[in-house]
Amino acid sequence: MEANILTVLAVLVAGFTLLSEEKRIDLKLRISKIDIFGLAIIFISILYMVYLPFLKEISLIIPLPWLPGFDANLATFSFIFIIICYFLIKVNGTKLPKSRISSWSLQSEQLLRTHKFDQLSFLLNKYHAQFLEADNENCLEKIRLKLLKSSTPTSQYLLDELRRLRVKRGNSNRQPDVKSKPEINLKDKVKQAIAKNLLTFLPKTSRYRNEARESLSKLLKSKPFVQHLTISYPLLCAKFTTSRFNGDGEFTTNYLTELISNQQSSLYRELKDNQNCSYTGEYYIDESNQLLSFYFMDIKTASDTSIWKPIGDYTTNFIKKQRGTNNFYNSSYDYSYEDDKWQCPIYITICLFQVMVSKAIFDRHQDHMWLMYIEFFINEILANYEPKSVIDIEREFPTHFDFLIYSAISTCCDWARTPVYLTNINNVAESDKKGYPECWASKTLGQILRKVILSSKQTDRQCIYYLKMVVRLMNELDQSNHKDYSKIIMNALLKQYDHSQPDKSFVTKLKNYYQQIDHVLRDSSSTFATLLKQAKLGEMM
Repeated sequence: MEANILTVLAVLVAGFTLLSEEKRIDLKLRISKIDIFGLAIIFISILYMVYLPFLKEISLIIPLPWLPGFDANLATFSFIFIIICYFLIKVNGTKLPKSRISSWSLQSEQLLRTHKFDQLSFLLNKYHAQFLEADNENCLEKIRLKLLKSSTPTSQYLLDELRRLRVKRGNSNRQPDVKSKPEINLKDKVKQAIAKNLLTFLPKTSRYRNEARESLSKLLKSKPFVQHLTISYPLLCAKFTTSRFNGDGEFTTNYLTELISNQQSSLYRELKDNQNCSYTGEYYIDESNQLLSFYFMDIKTASDTSIWKPIGDYTTNFIKKQRGTNNFYNSSYDYSYEDDKWQCPIYITICLFQVMVSKAIFDRHQDHMWLMYIEFFINEILANYEPKSVIDIEREFPTHFDFLIYSAISTCCDWARTPVYLTNINNVAESDKKGYPECWASKTLGQILRKVILSSKQTDRQCIYYLKMVVRLMNELDQSNHKDYSKIIMNALLKQYDHSQPDKSFVTKLKNYYQQIDHVLRDSSSTFATLLKQAKLGEMM
């Protein structure tokens, strides 16, 4: 009997040692004092069963009746079975006891210092739901908030008190009129007194929540750890971008910057795999693409976290560094780039904005999602555009920069075309239209085309090529009774600022280019031709 018990105990010890390091740490962290007390009772019971013959001899047995069929051997194995089940539950559990949050803070900080990121990320991923819940108000805090509201005098009472004090300050010799003092009924006085007394028994803040937030803040402020998490657990990081803790803005910036700067991140793969776009310009987001689903299934998530800023800032700075005729982006365009473009941060960023803004448009989300970053990209590309003299500029895309300019303009055209497919868009008030992304996209498209045409680095053939794309789009908008969006594009194209007048030299240049596009696209009654003529005559307001 004793040999069998020792065998089982040896197997338990061996099983514990065979666990991976992170699982052993996890098991230690989640064993609380209550668990230790319960295990101690079970082990004492096992020892009692083992030494039962000896205890009988010295008359120290506890006179407890056995259940039918039970004896010392069966009871011992039952206790061992309970221990095994307990450890299985603990190994598969995902929640820390509140009393062990302090131990977690110390252990996680030690793992962070020693750069044991694999173990630390495993544990954080296991407990992340608990940390996210810690960001929400618990029942005690909700009760405290209600009591605080009840213990505060009503707004009318405060106004009356303020009025009384003003009268008193205006005439220090005059005693305040007792009759003018506001009265509070007895019921309100009783409620306020009870609420104030109850508030003294409730803690102002939850120690558990504070410790959890401080621990989370320490971990996610570490840039090397965030870089590791971005590759190992990208969705976990995405969930924490919606949480609020000390340093959450710094973490969000580091995480999203790492996503776009590291070509091995899941963002590159997901955008490549998520090219399910209908003829309307609306994207279908596959649930297997976890990051895109998390941020764009409910576009408000992307809007609240401002995911465009870190990514847009990184890409703008990245383009600034691509200088010189020997730079890759100024080299001759190779059609193998059709596959390589999915490893290009600039192209991936344009794709990200394309999916994000498209989702905002078709979800009727009133936020421009800072699609104007596309204009910043064009600014930097034009500033660094320096193709070699040996490059054939008559090709469709002489350089890689040319392909990216085309991609940016094409993306803006797709956004600006969406009014053709949106239902009930004409019923939206003019003031409200300006808040939707398609309106900002139309304005941005006109501004981008203006800068391209004004750039001395772009050939006439390239300018005509891009102008043809925009004229075709404006004709589609005219034919679908959306001339107001065509006017937005044309106004942004002709004017440097909203209230400035068109430059005559630019208007002349634009007219010459317009005459060189396909005659099928030229229509004297179109918005483009009409506003161009008005600008030429100086009649445009």
